[in-house]
Amino acid sequence: MKFKYTVIIMLAATLMFSQCSDEAFNDKYADPSKVATASIDKMMTGVLMAGHEFVKNSYWRFFGYDSQNIGPVCQTWGSVTGPRIYEGGFSPYTDEAWIKCQKTLVQFKVLEKLYNELDEAKKEAFKPYYYGAKVFTYQCVLQTLDAFGDIPFSEVGQLSITGKVVYPKRDDDKALYEMIIDDLGVIGSEFASGNLKISAESDFINDGDMGKWTKYANSIRLRAAVRVSSQGDLKAKGETVIKEILGGTGKPVVRGTDDMIKLIRRGEGEFNWDRFDGINDGLDYGGWRNLRAASKAMIDRLQGDPRLELIYDAVHGGPKKGQRVGVDTHDSPAVTEALMAGTGVDNNICQYSNLNEATFVDNKNTEGFIVTPSEIAFYRAEAIVRTLVSGDAKAEFVKGVKESVKLYAKMNTNSTASDATLARSPKVDMSAWTDAAIEAFASGKWDSNSNKLEVIYEQIWLHFSIINSIQSWNTIRRTGYPALHYPTTTSLTCPNVPHRFIVPAAEWSVNPNIDREETPTAYYQKLFWAK
Repeated sequence: MKFKYTVIIMLAATLMFSQCSDEAFNDKYADPSKVATASIDKMMTGVLMAGHEFVKNSYWRFFGYDSQNIGPVCQTWGSVTGPRIYEGGFSPYTDEAWIKCQKTLVQFKVLEKLYNELDEAKKEAFKPYYYGAKVFTYQCVLQTLDAFGDIPFSEVGQLSITGKVVYPKRDDDKALYEMIIDDLGVIGSEFASGNLKISAESDFINDGDMGKWTKYANSIRLRAAVRVSSQGDLKAKGETVIKEILGGTGKPVVRGTDDMIKLIRRGEGEFNWDRFDGINDGLDYGGWRNLRAASKAMIDRLQGDPRLELIYDAVHGGPKKGQRVGVDTHDSPAVTEALMAGTGVDNNICQYSNLNEATFVDNKNTEGFIVTPSEIAFYRAEAIVRTLVSGDAKAEFVKGVKESVKLYAKMNTNSTASDATLARSPKVDMSAWTDAAIEAFASGKWDSNSNKLEVIYEQIWLHFSIINSIQSWNTIRRTGYPALHYPTTTSLTCPNVPHRFIVPAAEWSVNPNIDREETPTAYYQKLFWAK
C-alpha cells in the first residue's frame, strides 16, 4: 500500500501522519478547513471521510493500532512477551490515533463555524448534516478519550477558524464525557422527531436513513454512559442515562442485523473502498506473524465456541499442527519468540494460530463495524443484572452471543478470499450451528457461571476482540474482567500493562500548553471511570 506523507499544521503544532490517497473523493468533497463557502452537506461527508479509518477496522487499525498497540494490553491479539510488549510495535500507529482525532476535530470545527454563520432558514435546512458530523466526531473523540484521557478539544482548530495561533490545552476528560453524553441526548431526540433529513449522496454510513442516525446517536451515547457508570464522578449520570435509554422510554438503539451501523464495500462509485485494502501486503503466511497471532486468553475462552474456527486458523505444520494455540503471557520472551518464528523441521511455520485468513486477511467483504446489536444486547443484560432496568438478562445475553456468532459467520461465509487462501484457510462449515444450537451454547455459558456480570463482561471482551479492540480494553479497565495475566517486563518506559497511552511526543514537543511531564509514569494514571 502506498502512503502519502504530509506535514500538517494543526493548531500551530506540526504532526506527522500517513493517509491513503483519496484524490477522487477529495475532488468532490472538499476538506472543510480549505473551503471558503458553506456547503454543509458536502462538508459533513468530508468530516466522515477524515475519521472513517478510525471508527472502523481499517488497514491502519488492523495492521497497526489494534494489533500492535491495543491488542497486547487487552490480549485480544497475541504478542511476543518481550520488553516492549506494552509500548507498541510501531509508535506512529499510536500517534496517529491522536492525530486522526485532531484532524477530524479541525474539519468539524470549520464546518461548525460556517454553520453558525448561516441565517436561520439555512441553519434549519443544514441542521441534520451538522448533527450528523457532530455524532461522528463525538465517536472519534470518545475513542481518543478512552485511550489517552484528557485531550485537546475546545481550542482545537483556531488557526483554521480565526487565523490566530492558539496552542490548545488538554480539556478534562470528565467534562468532555459529560458534554458529549448530554449533547448526544439532544441530537438523538431531534433525529427521532422525523423533521430532519440527510441525503444518501452525502452519507456513506447510513445512506440517509434517519432511523439509523437516531439509533447511532443513542447507541454511542449509551456506550459512553456505560463507560462512566461503574465508578467515578459520573457514575450517577451514567446510570441515569442507561435507565433513560434502556428503560422503555422510546430511545431506539441498534438491536438487529438490519439496523447495525457499519461501513460496507459498495463495489462501485465514489465510496468503493476495500476495508482491508492492502491488508495482505506483508501478511502472506511467511511474514508479519506477530500482527495476526492468537492470544491464549482468547483461545481458552473460545473453547467449544462456534466463533473459535471463524476467528482463528489451526497451526499449519510442525508439532502443533492442527491445534489452535495462542501466545501464553506466562511464557518467557525466548519461548514466545521461538514459537512465533516456528520450530523443528517446520521452522518457517508459526506455532501459534493466526487469524482466519478467509475471514479477515484476504476478504474484501469484511465490513467495518461501528455499532453492533451484540454490544447493545450485552449492555442491556448488564443493566438488568445491575437492577438499573427491568427485563430478562439471560435472554439479552443469549441474543448478544447469537448476534456475535452470526456477525463473524457472515464475514467468513461472504469472504472473497482467493483459492490459494482458501486452500490454507477453508471457509468454516457452520451447518451444525443452527439458531437453536447457538442459543443452547449461550444458555449453557449463562447457567454455568454464578457471577452473571463476569460472564457478560467476558462476552463483551470476546465480541469486540478483533473488530474493535479498544472496546475490549475499556471493558477490562472498567470492570476488571476478564482477569488476565500480565508479565512484568524489563522495559524502562512501560514495564507493566498501562492504564492509558501517553500523549505523542510529536504533540507535546511543539505545544507548550501540553504537559511536559507526560513521562512514562503517565502510563499508570487511571482514567476516572476505570476500576
